[in-house]
Amino acid sequence: MKIIINKKKLTPLIAIVLFILLGAFNISSGIAIHMQGDGATFNLDKADPVGYGVYIPAPNMYATMSITGSNQGEFVSMDWDGTPWQTETVDYPGNDISYAYPWYFENYPLISSTTDNGYINPWSVQWLNVSAYEAENDTLSPYTFNTAFNYYVMAEGSELIVPLNHSIPIQVDIMIHNTGPKILKFDWLTDNPAAVTSSYELISPSGKIVMTDFQTAQSMMGGVNVFDYIAFVANNIGTYRLLVEAAHNKPAYLNLEFLQTHISTLPLEKLTFEGNGDENPTLHEMYDIEWQSNWFKINGKKGDLFRLDLGIDYISIVPMIDAWLPCENGYILDSTITTGVYDLYFPNSGAAYISFNDAQYGQWYRYSVFLSEIEVSDYNIGDNITSIRVSRDQRKAIDFTIEQDSFVRFNFTEWGDGDAKISSMGTDRGFIFKDAKKLDCYEILSPIETKTVDTMDFYYYYFPVGEYEAIIKNTDYQCDGVLQISSNFVEWANDTIPVNSLTYPEVDASQYITLEFGPDEYYSSLKEAQWIGINITEPGQYILNTTIWATDNSGASATGGVSQLYTYNATDTSYYSFGYPQPAFSTDGSSTQNDLLFIGASTRWTGMLFNFSIPGSVGGFMTPWVYTTGGWSTMSHSDGTSELTQDGVIEFTLTDNDFRDWTRGAGSYAIDPSIDENDYYWSILQCTSDYSTVPIIELITLLNQTIRGDVNFALLRESGYEYCDTWGPTWLDQPIQPDGLRVSRDEDNDFFGTLEYDSDESFIIESSEPFTIGFEEGLYKLLIVPENWDFSGSIRIRFAVENYWPYKAHATYNISALTPYPNLHLFDINNYTATGYGHNNDTLYNYGLIKTYNHTEVSLGSVGFDRAYFLLEVYGKAYQWTQLVVAMQNVSNYDLFLLQDLPWVDNYGPNYEVINPISGDWDNVAVNKTYEFGVHVDHFFLLFKANDIFPNEIMTFRIALSQYNTTALYASEITATYTPPVPDLGPLILTLLIAIPSAIGVAVVVVYVVKKRSGSKQ
Repeated sequence: MKIIINKKKLTPLIAIVLFILLGAFNISSGIAIHMQGDGATFNLDKADPVGYGVYIPAPNMYATMSITGSNQGEFVSMDWDGTPWQTETVDYPGNDISYAYPWYFENYPLISSTTDNGYINPWSVQWLNVSAYEAENDTLSPYTFNTAFNYYVMAEGSELIVPLNHSIPIQVDIMIHNTGPKILKFDWLTDNPAAVTSSYELISPSGKIVMTDFQTAQSMMGGVNVFDYIAFVANNIGTYRLLVEAAHNKPAYLNLEFLQTHISTLPLEKLTFEGNGDENPTLHEMYDIEWQSNWFKINGKKGDLFRLDLGIDYISIVPMIDAWLPCENGYILDSTITTGVYDLYFPNSGAAYISFNDAQYGQWYRYSVFLSEIEVSDYNIGDNITSIRVSRDQRKAIDFTIEQDSFVRFNFTEWGDGDAKISSMGTDRGFIFKDAKKLDCYEILSPIETKTVDTMDFYYYYFPVGEYEAIIKNTDYQCDGVLQISSNFVEWANDTIPVNSLTYPEVDASQYITLEFGPDEYYSSLKEAQWIGINITEPGQYILNTTIWATDNSGASATGGVSQLYTYNATDTSYYSFGYPQPAFSTDGSSTQNDLLFIGASTRWTGMLFNFSIPGSVGGFMTPWVYTTGGWSTMSHSDGTSELTQDGVIEFTLTDNDFRDWTRGAGSYAIDPSIDENDYYWSILQCTSDYSTVPIIELITLLNQTIRGDVNFALLRESGYEYCDTWGPTWLDQPIQPDGLRVSRDEDNDFFGTLEYDSDESFIIESSEPFTIGFEEGLYKLLIVPENWDFSGSIRIRFAVENYWPYKAHATYNISALTPYPNLHLFDINNYTATGYGHNNDTLYNYGLIKTYNHTEVSLGSVGFDRAYFLLEVYGKAYQWTQLVVAMQNVSNYDLFLLQDLPWVDNYGPNYEVINPISGDWDNVAVNKTYEFGVHVDHFFLLFKANDIFPNEIMTFRIALSQYNTTALYASEITATYTPPVPDLGPLILTLLIAIPSAIGVAVVVVYVVKKRSGSKQ
């Protein structure tokens, strides 16, 4: 039954229709009406036959769009930047064309606004444009935009058959009487059901999307599709909203019916069989098999872990086997169950289900099912090494509590052939966060940083407050294994990194914090990590400065001795280590040419003081080499020993790139099997000419030893979002991890300040244009892990945050006060561009703002590649179609960014709050250029990144901003609720709540009382 409803008579017509339907039929027969929204009406003037509107969807609806009127016109649904989604044109000859209406957007039928959290993606808002065609009418008729859908009601246990309309989606309110497993049959009544393409969503009474498994049941002969079905578990009693849209080429109907399911309790520690055949199936029984849906129920508490063993007795088909896990937001579907061992986790207390649903008629299968609990042991972070033994395919688990948000470091050591590992729900080294705010009620947390020293791995995690579990099992089920676990909390610096607000001409941070990192208990090259806060209080362009100063790391031990000293004899190709006194080259009487002196130490050095017991003779020639990332290279130097003929110092040139690239190792030289050459930095003195007297070294003192290493970061923050605990580091742009920071340890011997300090800077939180973080202020947490340091002691590093956001020009624009209405339409302004609307003729256009600024004073300089920003802070109205007219002087090209504070639609942070409508515009800098777009908020920002025309540093912008009268169209929601009747006595009470927010501002409630029929189903 389909009724076209005029919006002015919406409520009474619904009431009449429902009264007639409910009076004639039981509730199980369904209610069918054609529902239209309140409408957005456009009254156009022939002198200005253009109107603007916006469609703002309600959560969890399928709808399509229609237009009513009696005049010809063109109707456009478009994106926020004017890109058309769909254009519909009504252009028939004659005066009265009302017979053509209502007109549907045929090629873009579905408007979907499904959401789990009530937040609709703001970029799914559709902007509307309507323009009237010239007709013979003296007065243009109004046009009304509506959303439309077919609406039905059915009760659990009933059957509903509805016609499919190719362009109009369907909403079916399904009244669920009790919780538990459900099978809803989708039977497409047409000659070829497989040709029907469709989409659907099922929404629970709480507004959450229900997880469902959509399958097709086939006949045994020929694999013919008999019907489709969706399996789900209801966790609420009430009205479920089923949204359906379908495409088909022939007449079709949709038959909805709940099928029977069989539910039994799965016992612990007892082998159970499930299937559609018995122990001894016969050929005759195959023809009697009907489609079946069998479910096992498992009761548990939040955090319970079970092991499910699934085996095959016999099988001719594979049924659809699913796990349904209880969560306070609904049931979680896991369709990964196959034969073997499966870990079953309870995110919430309640009943879990294992479902076996037939995929075909007339095919046998029989499975063995065995359920057991996983042993869980308490664990404390920071305890001594904990050893956990698992035997073959055994599973064990650990449980611990985090009292406050913390970074934690774990080390895992595996023993035995079983190679025991933490593997939670299929994620290696993953921990189950039992108290996560995710919609799934739990989260698997993986390491955010991993460091390897020698063969030992260290894993760093971030754990919000709450309880955690982790499953331990062998990777090889045929062997035993032992997992040793050690852990500790990462130290909290109990401070924040200062945020420096830089303004022209400042370029360096004046405030910083110095942190000291001691050597790790296992390996001195890995320093003990720390974490510290960064308090971001406003949008900005934030840069992390990491600096190591010689003055912070100076000490008396800046000189040191040689760790390894070897002479290589080119004559017999052997290495000799005598200890002092040590001959620099061979003393066997043969030529010293091509002999080598190997000097090794655990840290790099900048100079070598040689003391000789016997100096070398004149005529020898020596060249120093160092091993770098590119291989062996000669090092620039100054030689105070005169080729090892007198006591003195050989000093390396620190500006030589080979000093920067100097690394551990000796390349292909195998010096001594008793040492690992890769533990040392090496320098070679190569003899390139024969010494008549070989120099004998009494002592080598290494001067000005350096500190060199890397710093690793992981930045994240608490989200403040209803269904998300933290975001990052994946969803945050991370600081660049400095590689090879180096300074001298002797401040008095710094060789002209070359090693006074080393520094690195990188954008954080947002590293793409325009580098602003948008509107997500708050406390960010930075994990700092220094590694790969060649100095065994403590190191001190300074940190600062620089905000370059003040490096910008700024102006404010109030649309309602300056230019509330457009002077001309977009096409009018562009038509005038070539006839006098240049930027020098500002009297021809009503600019609301003229802004002149110095490009030099707002440029980010070397940090931002000479970028210069002009920020326009705009006040207007939300959801308005907005016009920008801009002209400029002394600008070679520019980018334009639109910044808005928008709601989140997922767990991964802000939803595109900064977009780039105009990129690299070179062609329109000397003329009026007009842009039109939709805004979502009443306070937004336009950011121009402009490059000047050298050498003109003074730049001027002429700007006008205005907003069209934009009519809002809202989808009208209708939801049926019911009160269960008293058995055998009470009536069934049906309440329809119709929400139409756009015009009337209130909800309409219609109540009907239906007497219960004797013996009827409810």
